[in-house]
Amino acid sequence: MPHTPAPWRIENDNYGVRRIWDRRDYDICAVQGDGSIPEDEEMANAHLIVKAPELLRTCKELLAAHDALSEEIPFGEKREHANRRMQLDGVKMGYASRARAAIAEAEGR
Repeated sequence: MPHTPAPWRIENDNYGVRRIWDRRDYDICAVQGDGSIPEDEEMANAHLIVKAPELLRTCKELLAAHDALSEEIPFGEKREHANRRMQLDGVKMGYASRARAAIAEAEGR
């Protein structure tokens, strides 16, 4: 079963409880501790939950790109090998950048 599509957002309800909402204004979950978790940690948990769909998507895309580019790197001519390696390096850098951004958002930065 698929999860609720992104984007998700954090808002406090009328009682001060952090709730996670989807784009249709459906309530996904509440992030509320019993007071034993510091407020900044509770907010960090909410940010991580909100970015879960993006983190999952990025991981799936990264693995698909890795698998597609790593299937068979030609070892014939050195030029072909170098071109394939540069293509793989470019894709890795692009996904690394997206992964860093998703992690920063998940951590509330």
